[in-house]
Amino acid sequence: MGTVAVDHEQRLPLGMGEVWQAKRLASVEVQFLAEAHHGAAILSRLSAAGEGALAHVIVREEDEKELARLATAWVPREPAPAR
Repeated sequence: MGTVAVDHEQRLPLGMGEVWQAKRLASVEVQFLAEAHHGAAILSRLSAAGEGALAHVIVREEDEKELARLATAWVPREPAPAR
């Protein structure tokens, strides 16, 4: 995992997230590089890294310090079985 070109950036308060409805996480690779403290604002940056793959970079907003790099792979969520 090296430097990635950013396609999207979103500011997220720590502890918040988005629930993915159409896809499910198939795999994740994480490199923790630095820490953030309670109350810090972080930026989540991502870019497409191939079919169903995303490259993520998490940075501390105040100084742009890279906190983590992630590589995720997503696959379509299978429909729930009929009841």
